Parts: sequence; C-alpha cells; structure tokens
Amino acid sequence: MKAETKTGVNELPLEEGEKKGKAEKKAGKRIGYNYIIVKSLKEHKKNDVVKCLYIKGLTRFGFCVIKEGTFGDSKDKHGRDIKDRLLWQKELHESLHGKLRLPKYLGSFEENGNYYLVIELIKGKSIGTLVRKAGPDLRNSLINGDKDGHLYIGYLIQIAALLEKLHREEIVHRDATCGNFIISGSGRVSMIDMELSYSLLRGFPDPPFELGTPGFMSPQQMENQVLPCKSDDVFAFGAMFLQVWTGISPSKLTRPPAEELEGRVKFLIPDPGLAELVIKCLQYDPLQRPSISEVKKNLTAYKKSYSKTSASSNSGAGLPAIGKVHEVVQQGIHTMNSALLADKEKGWFAQNQQTVKDDRSKIDKEYFVSFQFGVSGPLYFLAKAMVSGFDVSGSMSNVEKALKLIEKKYIRREEVAPGLYYGAGGVAIALQTAIHHGLIGGSYDEWIGQLLNNTSNDPGLINGRAGQGLALLGCLTDNRMEVASKRLSQDASFLTEVIKPHGYWSIIYEKKLKAYPGLLFGNAGTLYFLLEYAKFSQDAATLELAENGLTWLIKKAVAEKGKVKWKSPSGHGIGYGLAEGAGGIAMVFLKAYEVTGKQVYRNYAENALLSIPAELTDNCLTQDTGLSGIGEVYLEAFKVLKDEQWKNRAGWIVQLILNTSISHDKYGRYWLADQERHPIAGFMIGNSGILHFLMRYCYPENNAFPLLDPSSVKLSVAKPEKFLQQLHPTSI
Repeated sequence: MKAETKTGVNELPLEEGEKKGKAEKKAGKRIGYNYIIVKSLKEHKKNDVVKCLYIKGLTRFGFCVIKEGTFGDSKDKHGRDIKDRLLWQKELHESLHGKLRLPKYLGSFEENGNYYLVIELIKGKSIGTLVRKAGPDLRNSLINGDKDGHLYIGYLIQIAALLEKLHREEIVHRDATCGNFIISGSGRVSMIDMELSYSLLRGFPDPPFELGTPGFMSPQQMENQVLPCKSDDVFAFGAMFLQVWTGISPSKLTRPPAEELEGRVKFLIPDPGLAELVIKCLQYDPLQRPSISEVKKNLTAYKKSYSKTSASSNSGAGLPAIGKVHEVVQQGIHTMNSALLADKEKGWFAQNQQTVKDDRSKIDKEYFVSFQFGVSGPLYFLAKAMVSGFDVSGSMSNVEKALKLIEKKYIRREEVAPGLYYGAGGVAIALQTAIHHGLIGGSYDEWIGQLLNNTSNDPGLINGRAGQGLALLGCLTDNRMEVASKRLSQDASFLTEVIKPHGYWSIIYEKKLKAYPGLLFGNAGTLYFLLEYAKFSQDAATLELAENGLTWLIKKAVAEKGKVKWKSPSGHGIGYGLAEGAGGIAMVFLKAYEVTGKQVYRNYAENALLSIPAELTDNCLTQDTGLSGIGEVYLEAFKVLKDEQWKNRAGWIVQLILNTSISHDKYGRYWLADQERHPIAGFMIGNSGILHFLMRYCYPENNAFPLLDPSSVKLSVAKPEKFLQQLHPTSI
C-alpha cells in the first residue's frame, strides 16, 4: 500500500554533490523555482511549515503554504517517514476538493531530497487563537448568550458540519483540534492538517499514522490498539467544546475516570443540556458517543433557543471542602517526591528554558536554584506544609539534594544573582523558612548571611533592590540586626534617589525609557517594599515616598464601570496575573491600606480585583501569571479587607484547580501548570506553587503571602526597640 501514495511524484535520486537536509527558512529565500519564503509558520525537526509567495506568471501569483518533509527524517517502525504523510495529505486534498472547505492542493516538488507540499493559504485565525485572544470574558459571553456567545456556538456548529461531511466520505480526521480549524474574516470555518486522517473505505494508511494531540485524542487513539473510527472525532469535538468554553487545554480536563469527568464538565459548563452533550462526546466507550450529526443537530437546536434569559448564570458550585483539599495537597506532596517530578540522583528538575524539544511530552531537564524556577520553591513549600500538619517525611532525600545544589550554585560561587525571585534573596528566605519550621537544621544559617550580602542597581522586586530588601526583612533575626539595619537603610536610600524625581522608575526598552506598573517587574513591587519598610522602620519619609508612587499608579489607572485596569507602556492590557497584571497591582494597594488605613487605597485594591472575572477560567495555573497567584491575592484581600467575596473567589479557583488535576497511575496527582506536557516541581511556574495556594486556602493562619510578607517566616526580633534605633536612613 505504501507505493500507492507515491504515484506521480518525482522520485529522481539526488545529484552528486547536491545539498541534503532542511532548507533555510529565511524571509526572501527561494524554495523550488516558483516560491519565495515570506515567514515561517512552524519549525519542527520532522517538517517545517512556511508561508510563501508563488510566482508562476504575470497573472499567476499569490500566497500559499508549503509543508516540508525533510530528507533523512527518522522513519516509524513501519518504515514510513514524514514524506509518506505529506503524500497522503496531497491525495486527500485532491479527492476532497469541492466537497468541504479545505485548502486547495496547488502543487508539489522535491528539492535537495526533501518533499514539499504546496496548498492554498486560508486567510484567518484558528479558533484556538481566537479563544486565547478573547480570554476569560468569552466564557461569560457563552453563559449569558450575548453576541460573542452566539458567534462561537456558530463556529462550533460549522466545525461539526465539516466533520459530518468528512465522515460522509468515510474519512476520520484524527487530529481535530482548536488549532486545525481556521475562521476567516467573514466567519467561515475551514479544516486543515489532514495528514493523520484515515480512510475507512480503503483501510488506509495501514497501519494508521501515529498519534495525535494529547487531550483531543480518544482513549482508543491514545492506546493505538484498535482501528480508527468516526467516534474518535466526536471525542475530539467534545474536547474542542471544552477548550472554547473554558480556555483550558483539554489535556488537563479529559483524562479522569468517567464519574470524575462528568463532575468536571458540569462544574465548567453550567447549562445542563450542553454539559450532558459534552459528557456523551467524551465517553470512554466509543459506542456510547453520539454521531457528529447528532451533535450538530443538538447544538443547532440549542442556538435557536439561546438567549440571555435562557442561559444559566453560574455553575452553582459551593465552597470546596477543606478535608478534600487537604487530601489533594497531601497527594501532591507525595507526587513531588516521585520520579515524575524528581530525578533519582539530582532531585527536583525544571524545564530548560533555552531549548524546546520537538517531542513536548519529554522534558529537557535542567537544575536551577532560584525561587522562580528552581529547588528553593519546593523547599519553601515543604517547610510551610510541615507546620500546617502535612506529612513531608518522604521529601527529605530531595531536600538534601536541593541543599547540595544550593551549595554548588550559590554558596561556592563568589558572584551570584541578587533579587527575590531570580536570585539570592528568595533562596535565603527559603532556607530561613526551612530552618524556622524545622525542616532543616540551623547549621545553614551562615549561608543565609552570605546570600543576603548581595546588591543590585535594578530597583525592581524580581531581581533588584526591592526584592533584596524584602529578603532582609524576611530573614530578620537578632544576630543579623546590625547588618540588616544598615543594608535596609542603603536599599531605601537607593530607591529614594531612583523614584523621588518622578514618583516612578523606568527601564530602557526598545531604546526608550518606559515605566511599567506591574508588581514583579515594575513600580508596584518597588512601592510594596517601601511600604513594608515604612511599616517596620516607622519612617514617615519612606511612607511619603511610597504614597507619591501610589499617586502615580492611580493616575495611570483606567476606570471603567467601577473597575480599574492598567496598561503596559505600549498601550496593551496587562492581564490579571500576579507578575504584571491587575492582581499584582492590587497587592500594593492592599498593603497601602493595611499600613495607612486610607479608604482610597482600599477602593483601588477592590476595583482592581473587580476587573477580574468572578468565575475566572484560564489555562495557566501558576503563581507567576496564572490562577494560583490570583488566588493568593484573593486570600490576601480577604485577610486585609475582611470581605467574604474574596474568600469565595479564592474558593472558585480552588475548585477549578481541583478539576484540572491529573492522576498518574503510578506516581499520583499532579498538574500541568501552563503549556508544558510534563509536570515540574517549581514554585512560581510549577506544582509546589499550586499546592501552596491550596494549602493556604485550608490553613490561612499558618501561611501568609509567599515571599512578599515577611511574617510568612514568622520570625521575631528579641529586641525590636534596639533594631529601630539602628535604622538610620541616610537620605530619606
């Protein structure tokens, strides 16, 4: 059957001396005789996809898409390579032309041993791209039945109709994802990426090409033990529906047992009829799934009756049970110490940020120390978990490995990165927390002094003076009193010089000075330290400087219907997250209200948080920019403002995180925190940060805001009066 796919294709052998391998994907470079590269659309070791300009005459020119099958690419166990897939895709484009909206086949050629498939460029964006651009507001539109809600239900009906037509041709797509349906400017949907498709009439390819996209593949397709069937596409459609409705990757939602899956779908999709339809699509047994025609019929009927009055307004989900959350956290701690998240020899690993594997299910392991990416975060979390009553005894081997890595990368080096999240400050707090709560012995106290003896000319929180100042406050003990008071005074003086002229500080970006409002990377973080320092030092001048900065933040706010938002220096929205978004900025106003008691700061904190959808759904679960970080801010708002609505919002996020957990048969419960396909243990972008938020929700009395609140370590200075006497700011 393999020879059948190669009919009519130029198979001449390579000329002697002809260059083999991938063509360079550089704009302006020619491929073949008639095609000039405009830009690369996808790069992969097996095949690249580029947008090209084709010129075949004075009147025959335009844009197209070219897929490259690379010479010498590794073959599958049946001796087939990417060229075989592209030849099959060519055949499908030719045979299906005119029967459904699919890119037109324009030609093919070989060059340098590579095979190139040329197809029509469909102008538009994938429905996945549109869902990401719409953000969390799309779910509200779908629930409330407004214009956008109608629009996206219409897109889903068109997708079902395309799959229905494909099934009439007895072909299964097998990679029906939100990335493979393109929406044109006029709202018409087209299907792309047919290379995994299977002909039921011909039983071809034989065997079917592997595999598909995690989360969208049916259990049968993942197991690859039975022949493809139409119900595989029905499962994929149910997964697409979930992603459109929630913005969450189906890889986080479609894996649990049937009973748990049903609960997840009903939690996320409040309309009972739609929830039941999606549940049927996602049944494990393919015989229990409806046909795509039934799906289209049900959706069409729903759309006709779809209105603001008929749509459900919310999920009706109550607050999560503390006992259940405690159980999940304990399970997560167990998984943190398994081979899934920790190397047997080296301990907790991270994803190498400099490389991206083509096979994203495999992780390129790297070993970092910083709180942002490395072992300091899990160390900090486990110390807090210990004092909150969790069993961390199985973690000690990885704790020892973490300490050895800290010694190797930070203690034995003369120069290390400063800062709270990216450097020595966060490592120091992690060690101090671990010592204070008895996770490790006091012999590491000398390391903390060394780590705190770093400085930076950056005023920010994440890797600058503000972060290092918070680290000093967080590690404050009697034996560090004299050094700490001097360093804190120096930090405050430095920040005064930077901020005082304008009330804010700027960085050079794209050859221009720009002032960022955000917490971790911008002015809000610096102001947060100044407020914390003013609270500790009781220094009026420092407080006045911080309030001047808050005035600048207030001037930059954009008010809209009782909500406030901020924009980046380029004029774009900054999102909701802790690092740069509304949640992080709300933190500094919460701190200002806590320190001063002024109502204006409370108002801005509340209005910033009100700009975040109450039932927020998002694919990112991290502390850094995702739901865990926003949940931590809600818990802080409840602590400071004593308003139940913020606890309720945190409870919603807890429920959502519980409903996106994944259970490994061997290792236990874990999360894919963002777009990765392999979990990591890190705090700001991994599992320990998610677990910290869940734990803090259960036991707020034992867990303050991580890193930013010096009381999170719960240290005490034996003689605070002596400490205050030694604080003599030099230029405030």
